[in-house]
This record gives sequence, C-alpha cells and structure tokens, in this order.
Amino acid sequence: MKSIYSYLLLVVLTNYLHGMEEKLAYCTTQHLVPVYLNTNPTSTTSSHSVELMPVFKRTTNNVSHQHAQRAQEKPLLSTKTSTKIARPDKKTMINLHAKVYDFISNICLDYNRQSKLDSLRLSLKYDTPFDELRSDYIGYYLANIIREMQRAKENGLTEDIMGRYSYETTEYIMPVKASNNYISLFFSLLKKYSQYKLATKESLPFAENASYFVSTVSPDNIYQTYKDNSVSIMSNTYANQYPAFYQLVEDVHYVLQEPREQIIQSMVSYFYESEHAPEKNTSPKSIPHLQFYLHGCEIFKLNRSCVEILELLKMIEATRTSTSACYEDELAQKMRTFEPSLLDKGTNSIFWHNHILNQMSKDSIATLFTLIKEYNAQKHYKITPSLKQYLAYTLKGKLMLLFPDTYNAYAFDHETYALPEFCHLIGKIDLLKQSFNIAQQENM
Repeated sequence: MKSIYSYLLLVVLTNYLHGMEEKLAYCTTQHLVPVYLNTNPTSTTSSHSVELMPVFKRTTNNVSHQHAQRAQEKPLLSTKTSTKIARPDKKTMINLHAKVYDFISNICLDYNRQSKLDSLRLSLKYDTPFDELRSDYIGYYLANIIREMQRAKENGLTEDIMGRYSYETTEYIMPVKASNNYISLFFSLLKKYSQYKLATKESLPFAENASYFVSTVSPDNIYQTYKDNSVSIMSNTYANQYPAFYQLVEDVHYVLQEPREQIIQSMVSYFYESEHAPEKNTSPKSIPHLQFYLHGCEIFKLNRSCVEILELLKMIEATRTSTSACYEDELAQKMRTFEPSLLDKGTNSIFWHNHILNQMSKDSIATLFTLIKEYNAQKHYKITPSLKQYLAYTLKGKLMLLFPDTYNAYAFDHETYALPEFCHLIGKIDLLKQSFNIAQQENM
C-alpha cells in the first residue's frame, strides 16, 4: 500500500514539474535551489538506499541586484502620492512679463532716463526710496519683481523659461526701447542675481509691505554728493550689505543707461535660438588698392568700427591668392606708398582733407594690416565670428551672464570660433586709433 502511495506521489510530482517547464524556462538557475523529496519512505535507513527526487523551488535571497532595484523603482498600482508636480503657469508668466515691462519702460521712456537710473542707485543708500514726491520707487519695485520671481520658481517657472517666453512672445506690442529683448535679458540678470545670492545669503533690501522712508537730506544734496563721490557712497554703505542686489542694480544701470538694442538683440537671439546660419563672404575676388585704403580710413574715422574691421577681413580673404602670410605685408607696403589718381581725389570727398594722405595716415593704415596679419596667424584654422556673434559674446562677458540650462554653447566655443583672438584684435586697433588721434592733434 505504501509503495502504491509512493508511486502515485511520484506521478503527481512529475506531472506538476512538466506543467512548470514553460515557467522554469524564463528563470535562471541562480534563482532556483533544489529541494530533495524522499520518494521511498519504506526503504532502509542507509543513505544509499533512499531515492531522492529533486524539486526546484524559487528563492528570494538569490535575486539579482538589478531585478531588486527595478522592483523598488517600479511603483505599485495602488500607490497614491500627494506630491504636486510643479508646472509653469501662463497667467504667472504674463504677469511677470508685464511687471518687468513696466519697470523697464518706467526708466527708458522717461524724458530724463539718467535721472531715473541715478534714483535707482541713490535709493539704495537709505534702504528705501529717498523722494516722497516720486511715484515710481524704482528700487522698491525691483525688489518686488524678485519676490514675484521667487514665488514663481516654487511652481516650476524659472528665469530661463521666462527669458525664452519674453523673447518669443508676440502677444505684446512693445516700444522699441522697452522691447522683449530687454525683458528677456532682464530675466538673465535675475538668474545671475539668484546664483550670486546663494553665495551671499543676503536678504532683499526692501521689505514687501514697508512704509517708505524719506531721507532728511534733500534729494539735490544727495545727487550732488553722489556725483562727487559715487564710489564712496555706493561701496562703503550699500554694496557691503547687499552685494548681490547691488550688482543687479549696476547691471541694470549699464544695460539701460543708453540704447543697446542691437547688442542686446544679438545676445538673446544666441541664447534662445537653436540655429544661426553662417555668414557668407560676398566680397569680390578682385579689389583695387583704393578700396583697401578707403576702408582703412573709415576704421580710423569711426569710434565703433567692428563692422568695418570684419568687412576688411573678408576683403583680404576674398582677394588672397595663396595661403602665404606675406599677403598682409604686401598690402601694408601698398598702403605706405599709396597715391590716388586725380579722378579718385575728385570723386572721394575723404581725400579733400589734407591729413588723409599724409605719411602718418599711410603708416597707421599699414600698421592696421600688420595687426590683421598677427590675428590671422593666431586664429589659425578657427572661424572669424560674425558681428552678431561678437556683440553677443562681449555683452555676455561684460555682464558675466549664465547660459540658459538648455543652451548649446557651441556658438561661443573657443576651439571653433576665434572670439578671444578677435576681441584682442579689436583692442589693439583701438589702441592704434588712440595713438593716431593723439599724434594728429599734436601735429595740428
């Protein structure tokens, strides 16, 4: 009877194991451990007379670390979480954009822009706006914008998102001096302020609901003292207590003190546009020496000559017939001995000034080509930046702005573009122009 029982048990286990074959095919041996069953309980107690049937049983302590980690990462279907996903709110974006527009237009569209900017600086000295007759209270308003931005960041709205929104939005018709480019740049300044504040751990200078304090010193006296000793007032009082906010005020002052629409538009476009088509050299392959000389005269004549310098570089590359570095030397020598024809003198009014063709002018223009030769040797295989690229690069460096988090910095890559080399060239040419102007005044 016991033998029949054992036989039936063996049949049941065998059928069960055959039914598990498909499931066991997906399991690795490291996940299974053998358990041996005694299939002949009536046999003797000697170890070699006992028949054992191996049955594989899944174990939990042999599961791989990778599977265990995946099991922990995968949430249960019945799990509920109270965590709120922060999403930017369109209404908040519109509100922030409008507040910054009001702040910028309040300064830029005023008949006395400089007075507004000075009041922004001066109001910081006393921790509150100094003139009760003013309705703008610029420093106080700036602090409130920062508070609004801090609240918005708690809901996932960052300065980068606002910068892109302000640059791309077409929902507003803005005056030129308070355009979306200025607003977009303003949010980049706020991002810089936020990062600086993490290091200084300073509070905001203006309390949100504070009553306005009017200084006992008249605004006229404050203004005069500021003009006489601005460094003493700003550095010894306010800058030490609120260095991040102070730097933000200085940045705003620099950006708004004069129209910089072209420079600002260049920078924000590089921040928030993904592609920039390279500029093509459209200069002809044959250019007379007269044009090189006239272009050199324009560079010395203009205060800001970046456009003319870039154009001169294109002219040189277009007319270069070989990779020899002697070409700039040849042009320099031609400039030293240049003499226009009578027809050229009569048709180009710039030659009507006697000093344009004196030897000092010729030598200065020749030196210009020597500096360009040095630049071409330094940049080697790098690409000369476009005007837009150069303007964006210099403004970013001046304000020490941070790139947007999603920005591809390839446009400012020093291994690809000769941005530092071109800036160095501009600096050398500026020094050459200063020396030329001083020498010209001495010879008058």
